[in-house]
Amino acid sequence: MLDKKIVHIDFVEADVDRYYDPQFEVVGDVSVALRLLAPKVTRRNDTLFADLRVFLMEKLTATCETTFPPMPQEVVCHVRKALGEDDIVTLDNGIYKLWFSRLYRTYKPNTFILDNALATMGAGLPSAIAAKLVHPERRVLAVVGDGGFMMNAQELETAVRLNIPVVVLILNDNAFGFIKWKQETMGFRSFGLDYTNPDFARFAESHGAVGITVKKGDDLGAVLTKAFEYHKVVVIECPIDYTQNYETFSKEIEDLVCEM
Repeated sequence: MLDKKIVHIDFVEADVDRYYDPQFEVVGDVSVALRLLAPKVTRRNDTLFADLRVFLMEKLTATCETTFPPMPQEVVCHVRKALGEDDIVTLDNGIYKLWFSRLYRTYKPNTFILDNALATMGAGLPSAIAAKLVHPERRVLAVVGDGGFMMNAQELETAVRLNIPVVVLILNDNAFGFIKWKQETMGFRSFGLDYTNPDFARFAESHGAVGITVKKGDDLGAVLTKAFEYHKVVVIECPIDYTQNYETFSKEIEDLVCEM
């Protein structure tokens, strides 16, 4: 991996480290830089990008499986089918955001929002409220983990009081799942990451919102569609099966370390 040539195109200079050491830097307005560079790029004669597009489309258009608890990729599939091209998804910071970043197909700018730079837990619900205030005509869904939601759960009162009809999908594993996965991949034992949660549906109702719990046999896509029909603040609690994280991401990290 360290022998790859990097061209840095950004508004600011590169923050250089061992793994990011650009050979060339183009610093300035990115749109202008790309327009000026485009005529200098020659078309490749191989099928690399065509093959890559076929590969990506197979991943992005996969059919929704039905398991309980659902796996992350199944959740992404149901969310994509339930929302329109103009609707907005905001993400909190849990490991589900890796699955959404890989598999959630977007059609319009600013319809998929996550704060990946600072990765602040608790941002999903406030981001959804802000998005709905800016675009009241669009459906807005916040996808959050139980840990991230509880860090800013008081904003549920804000949404209800101001009548901002967002839908919140809580993926509940009763743990800080992202950190648990990271500890394990780094060779540490899991410590202090499991806990109990309130009944999120009843918690929502205590704020004046609609509360829904996804149970075995429920169609998550149908639950999401029904939630938007309320035109109110709705909280959906859905259990999540994160075993796929260890099979997918942990193996990729091992392969990456071996290549380096």
